[in-house]
Amino acid sequence: MLNRPVPKFPDPIKDITDYMNDVLDAHVATDLKGWHAPNLWVTVQPTGGIVVNAYRVFRPVYDVNVYGPTKPEAMNLALEAMQALYFMKNTVLESGAVCTEVSCSWPADIQDPINSNPRYVFDANLTFRTP
Repeated sequence: MLNRPVPKFPDPIKDITDYMNDVLDAHVATDLKGWHAPNLWVTVQPTGGIVVNAYRVFRPVYDVNVYGPTKPEAMNLALEAMQALYFMKNTVLESGAVCTEVSCSWPADIQDPINSNPRYVFDANLTFRTP
């Protein structure tokens, strides 16, 4: 018999996109709805992750895609997006969870297959501790 309540881990994606929208000069969303090339655009999409401790700590992984009119602009925006995520450390989310650790891979240059616009992609691993 289960004596403890089942943990409810918050979905931080809204907090992440809101935070990045506040600090970046680009639109940040979870998809490309409304995007028109060559606008600056960032998408943040969950791609998995792990639960470190069944009751307190979880580590989601996000796929971050950055679109821009030129390669230098897209790369600069990718680096700014990485910096914004690093600055999320010690941020308390609306749910009360705290971002305790952030790591990002280096942006990969992947040309957009639909319209050949510059796109950079990187993975972001964020660790959260629930209240």
